[in-house]
Amino acid sequence: MANNRLVLDPTTIKKLQGVIQTLVQQYSADAGSAQAEFRAQTQVVAGLETRSQSREFVNTIDEPEVLGGTNKGPNPVEVLLGSLGTCQEIVLVAYAAALGIELESVKIDVRGDIDLRGLFNVAEVPSGFNGIRFEAEIKARNATPQQLEQLKALGLAHCPVLDTLRRPIPVETVYRLSTSEQAA
Repeated sequence: MANNRLVLDPTTIKKLQGVIQTLVQQYSADAGSAQAEFRAQTQVVAGLETRSQSREFVNTIDEPEVLGGTNKGPNPVEVLLGSLGTCQEIVLVAYAAALGIELESVKIDVRGDIDLRGLFNVAEVPSGFNGIRFEAEIKARNATPQQLEQLKALGLAHCPVLDTLRRPIPVETVYRLSTSEQAA
């Protein structure tokens, strides 16, 4: 049975093409207008459960019970993997729209390998991922193989999360440390 539903249909393609064209013109004329700062504010709720807020969106982040959490949400490294997959999907959809490609589906399976001894300080190994890999599945209705290869190349070249993970960037940290005395 054929899937008639499109995740990127002609109406959405036209809308996205207009948005993309406007932004490309704006950023080409004024590079300063392309500079943006994104922000996430986080806070511990209880135990290992935390909340992350970006704009008006709030996400619960937690660890699975096996790692001491209450399993109320994905853990931070799972969020990182999800960020990579969803960023790839968004970039692929945007460039498919720019190319006029109707998409039936875009799915990405992202996996990362980590040695938890680094997190728990039991061995001199990195506490982060040792490797990340993803597999993308793109189903298009009206694209040639060459257009799909072009779309793949654009996704790999212009995904902000993939770019951030692939190159070293400065990370500035500030800790404000304090203690409070409690009456006995």
